Amino acid sequence: MIIRRERQEGAENEEETRRGVGDEKRSRRREGEQETRRVAGDERRTRRREEEQETRRGAGDEKGSRRREGEQETRRRAGDEKESRRREEEQETRRGPGDEKRTRRREGEQETRRGAGDEKRTRRREEDQETRRGAGDEKGSRLREGEQETKRGAGDEKGSRRREGEQEMRRRAGEEKRTRR
Repeated sequence: MIIRRERQEGAENEEETRRGVGDEKRSRRREGEQETRRVAGDERRTRRREEEQETRRGAGDEKGSRRREGEQETRRRAGDEKESRRREEEQETRRGPGDEKRTRRREGEQETRRGAGDEKRTRRREEDQETRRGAGDEKGSRLREGEQETKRGAGDEKGSRRREGEQEMRRRAGEEKRTRR
């Protein structure tokens, strides 16, 4: 009887300890979860706080830098004005009737350059039109026609035009041979 009772008590004690261990584990787990949650929350909070500080600091920096830039700007302007005044005075002393002649000549040169450029441009435009009409370099005209076609948006016509161009070249080559013969 005594042995049985001891055994019973022992089993109960074991169960008790097991339950206790389980409870501890559970409570430990719970505490761990709370801890992680708390840490995550703290991190979030600190991150937010840091970002707010950062933005504040940024705003402050901008103000500071703006003020600094403004000061530099005023200094620079004052310096530039002095410099430009000095330069103007020096130029004034250097300038004479010769300078006027020079500027007049320069203007004339620019004018002639502009005229020549215009001529080149018009010539190029005329040549382009000529090639488009088909008088001149077949390859170039074919390319240009292709470009025009694509602009129009008809891709199929591009291919057929190219084919026609090739046939045209063959025909011309044949005619040349015949005329040589």
